[in-house]
Amino acid sequence: MTDAQGPVVVASFVGIGEAEVARGMLESSGIEALLGNQHLVSMFWHYSQATGGIRLMVASEDAERARQLLGVHEPLLEPVDEDTRSPGDVMIERAWKSTIIGFIGMPPALHLWALWLLRGAYAAGGPRTDRGRKLAARTVLVSGCMVALSAAIYLRVVLK
Repeated sequence: MTDAQGPVVVASFVGIGEAEVARGMLESSGIEALLGNQHLVSMFWHYSQATGGIRLMVASEDAERARQLLGVHEPLLEPVDEDTRSPGDVMIERAWKSTIIGFIGMPPALHLWALWLLRGAYAAGGPRTDRGRKLAARTVLVSGCMVALSAAIYLRVVLK
């Protein structure tokens, strides 16, 4: 998959089984496909939604044909309403979900992940909606505090 633009995500799956079936179907049709995030989801399946699931990626020139074969009618991470919602808004929503799920398990890891997603959202153009800006502020506040608190507890225990 040598492409100057890099691989394009054509579908996202919750489980490894359905992702492997879709990849196999594309490869049997002559489209080289990669699975992203598969190892994380196979180890921590309950975090699949927070991390975006298992991403099926193909070369950009094969993306449209792959979507047709899979029955996906729209590209992923495209704005629903092009005037208001951006890919940055979508990533910010995912960051906020990771922040919330971070309270259930693996607090430092998922809060760091949420901050990393937020960085990616701003690299993709940032939020265009008020909701996106509010969620971004909440994510920075909550995840930032949790990361700082986790670091303080860790340093307190280690330096004791």
